Amino acid sequence: MSAANANAANAAVSRQYHTVANAAFTAVYDRTVYKYDNLYCFSSPKQRYGYGADYHIFAKYGDKVYMDVKGCGNIVMSFTELQKNRYWKAYYEISLLLTKDPHTVIQDIEYRTKYIGDDIYEEPRSWAINTAFIETNINENTKKIIGNDCNDICYLRVSPYELKNMEYNTADDVATYQNLYETCRKLRIETFEERCADYKRLTIG
Repeated sequence: MSAANANAANAAVSRQYHTVANAAFTAVYDRTVYKYDNLYCFSSPKQRYGYGADYHIFAKYGDKVYMDVKGCGNIVMSFTELQKNRYWKAYYEISLLLTKDPHTVIQDIEYRTKYIGDDIYEEPRSWAINTAFIETNINENTKKIIGNDCNDICYLRVSPYELKNMEYNTADDVATYQNLYETCRKLRIETFEERCADYKRLTIG
């Protein structure tokens, strides 16, 4: 067996596809790419790149929605409650357009670290969502969609099998989370309309 075939076989063995009854997994992940100057005068002529990321990850089980947002943590609420917040509602609707198969979630048997370059997750995650994501290039002022067949990048913090018994947060919890969301994401909220228009243009065409 060639090295390439061996690597492919190992990758297949290390992954399992799961379908969780009555559940759907979607996400909006925006990776930011930018070039930066060689401040330390390294001898390498290669252009250096930096990365940033933002995400809204959703796991829906019946009427229950688990939402995980970059910089804000996670919350569990009813779908009706999610629909009341214009930001959450918009991101959820866009996530449906980006996700190829919302009913399938991919388990990495051996924890993979390829996404750590984005410095996006604070803990090991092993349940990937089968979704495309958006890449924003700051220097070129462009956005594009990276397809579902690329390397996994959107990972759930929890096991999808925890959703069924996961308790809803209280109304006070949701109100506190909403205040945190609006405070932590103030700059992104200021450009919300433009951002959503760009996302919809990319996903709908």
